[in-house]
Amino acid sequence: MGSLRALLVLGAFFHHLKSVRASIETNVTVDDQAPSNNSVLVYMPPMVWNEGAGCDFCSAKPNESFAFDGTWHDAAYNPGDSTAEISISFTGTAIYTFFIVPDMNSQTTNLNFTLDGVPAGSFQHPLGNRTQFLYNVSTFGRAGLENAAHSLIITSGGNTSSLLLFDYLVYTYVSSWFAINCP
Repeated sequence: MGSLRALLVLGAFFHHLKSVRASIETNVTVDDQAPSNNSVLVYMPPMVWNEGAGCDFCSAKPNESFAFDGTWHDAAYNPGDSTAEISISFTGTAIYTFFIVPDMNSQTTNLNFTLDGVPAGSFQHPLGNRTQFLYNVSTFGRAGLENAAHSLIITSGGNTSSLLLFDYLVYTYVSSWFAINCP
């Protein structure tokens, strides 16, 4: 009886419906070295960031084959140093960031996120007990944004040393709206 009632309610709803608006959402992946869809990543200050895959003097040596497109950006932060920062402007409804994270007894990763000028969260990975890297680690995600221009700033900082290995981010935008007229 309950399913019959649900069908009757849906039938009444669609009978009075004149049109339906729908959208197509598209995900854009922005690699650390090969921004796409007119997206530009800004690394500040430039002298603290290195292209990790080709960095001979960097202490972190993740496996390139596990990194998105085989690349990442590397920065080491120590208390008292300039804060390492990544920023991007995008138009969309969601954004997700992904880092390579050291799971070692000598390295931590501490990140702060600011979305549209407002603190939006943090990510901390403490000292690990292994000697490996974790790949494709989701460090921040925010959905349900207005399909408008946004800015995201990722910073290091705090009272502890931190290793930042930025790999890529994904944002979602509404690529088109369409309406379906019902008879």
